[in-house]
Amino acid sequence: IIARRLRQVRNPERRLLDVIAVAGGDIDYELLRAVLEGEESSLLQNADTLIDLGLLMEPRMPASAELALPHACYGEVLYQSLPAARRRIYHHRLANSLIQTGKASDFQAVLLAHHLYHGGEYSQAVQYLQRAGDLALRLYTPQQARAMYLKALDWLQQVNPTERAALQSRLQLGIAEALRYSGDYTAAARAYQAALPTLDGELRTVAAYQIFQMRVLQGAALDDYDELTREFEEVFSQSSPSWALALLYWGQTFTALLKGDPKETRRINAQAWRVARQIAQQEKPPAWICQRAFTILMRAHNQWGNYRTSIRFSKRILQLSADNGHGEDQNAQAVTHAALGEAYFHLG
Repeated sequence: IIARRLRQVRNPERRLLDVIAVAGGDIDYELLRAVLEGEESSLLQNADTLIDLGLLMEPRMPASAELALPHACYGEVLYQSLPAARRRIYHHRLANSLIQTGKASDFQAVLLAHHLYHGGEYSQAVQYLQRAGDLALRLYTPQQARAMYLKALDWLQQVNPTERAALQSRLQLGIAEALRYSGDYTAAARAYQAALPTLDGELRTVAAYQIFQMRVLQGAALDDYDELTREFEEVFSQSSPSWALALLYWGQTFTALLKGDPKETRRINAQAWRVARQIAQQEKPPAWICQRAFTILMRAHNQWGNYRTSIRFSKRILQLSADNGHGEDQNAQAVTHAALGEAYFHLG
């Protein structure tokens, strides 16, 4: 029945319906005009004809698209009947038009990824789907984020091999983050470990730090960290000094502190600061890494009874947090305030 009704439609009107079907069943006039590259007057005339035939609607409702097909069945018939080449072209044009009209926000990333993928722009499609996953993480919906990262990994097979490695490492890191947000620390640690060899810069630092964190949350024995440190040190030492290496040493410093070994704590901490100072000559250290370094010193001096020094580092951590907008890190704030309170208590 639907196919018979569509046979009444002339080619210009049919193209309008085809684009709406590719768009998902509804669309705004501005986007439709951009895709069809036609005159506004002829677009309105064709739309009016289709509305009179009952093949198109103007919902005229808040937050709804300006034009819509009367039923999802029409969209399915139109989409399936489109030649593959025309379907790809319309997906491609829809994606480009969304970007050019300023509608490429993170909230539109899933839609853009869909049109880019079916329009043959595989690399861009993966990047937009990754953006959608990142947004889902920020909105604390890790299961949804993980599903998007996994789908993007599947799409990655279509991407040019020269671009594939960098995109894959970012997606693997995203999967690890989603698992961490979900509380699956064992799987998260494995995912961070899988992502680590292909990461560089601050992303590698993040992965290394989170692997340590996951081991802590899993209740790993302190001696395990020495083995983990040796493993990471071998990986990081193959390239120039990085924040990942400094952070690795600070993690080892913390385990030495927990073991109650002041001499080893000071030795490894000095090693971490040597690496940090060397890197700082070339680039400014990220604020969150400074906070981790000062937290080690705060804890150490509290444990050793140097309360005034501990207070000094506590205040530096809180100031760094305020200056860099990290006040939402409630756990870090709580740890710092607890250490500050303990130091003031001992000082009377």
